[in-house]
Amino acid sequence: MIKNNSYKICNRCVMDTTDTDIVFDKEGYCNHCNNYHHRIASMAYQGEKSDREFSQLIATMKQKGKQSKYDCVIGISGGIDSSYVALLAKEKGLRVLLVHLDNGWNSPIAEENIKNIARILGFDYEVFTLDWEEFRNIQIFGWKEEFYYKIVKGIKMVYFLNYVPYIKEKAMETLEGKLNWKYYGGKHYESKYTGFAQAYFLPEKYNIDYRRATFSTQICAGTMTREEAMTELKHKAYNETIIQQDIMEICEKLEISVDDFDKYMKYTPKYHSDFPNDEKKLALIYKIYRLITHKKDYRR
Repeated sequence: MIKNNSYKICNRCVMDTTDTDIVFDKEGYCNHCNNYHHRIASMAYQGEKSDREFSQLIATMKQKGKQSKYDCVIGISGGIDSSYVALLAKEKGLRVLLVHLDNGWNSPIAEENIKNIARILGFDYEVFTLDWEEFRNIQIFGWKEEFYYKIVKGIKMVYFLNYVPYIKEKAMETLEGKLNWKYYGGKHYESKYTGFAQAYFLPEKYNIDYRRATFSTQICAGTMTREEAMTELKHKAYNETIIQQDIMEICEKLEISVDDFDKYMKYTPKYHSDFPNDEKKLALIYKIYRLITHKKDYRR
């Protein structure tokens, strides 16, 4: 693999050197799409093999849950993926508890989607509302909690969408027809803050365009061409006519001035690696978790 400080874009996908961890092989293919073809692709839908494994998984979930009120818990955001997972679970006859974590940034469309999903599918639904003042000041992602729940308690995460032929556009059509689901405008836009961060804040402040990763995955999966992705990337991810209004609303909710926000945007960018963090501990926990669940194949 070749590490190069000058600008370069992958010859197969659209990942480029705006990703500081990217490396290229002698064909000019990046480590990300190589990883997809060598590892991730094997976790995606494999026809009859996946159908058989999915049926076995559903049977196992029902067996393990027969003494409980629910077979599984689904974290629901009102977005495409979690909504489609809920629909699949209903079609497979699972008893589901839908859980939503409200951090104060939900879009109205996403909230309406969640209510419709719970009502139409007949699933119990619980929402946990975070204390806004606490969440506004700090978000905690602790490695000790990760270790306890994944390793000690043995809570398993099942990736339903890896067991089925999943194309977002078709999934959206299905959700619209069966669950009165509505699109909220972009990847992760079910959260106002996440949509703003990925469409505006990260590209403008850190030169990180998350669409590159999304499009590259779609290119590797064969659901998007490289030419289509390159065309999309020529356009801003945000609406330039309303972005200032979005900034004002975000700043008001965070209780900071627009002037302070503008000053922050001009500061020299710093990254998580510039600060103390638990990245190595978390990487070890995830490695242990994958080793434990490997034989059961939860398609992580």
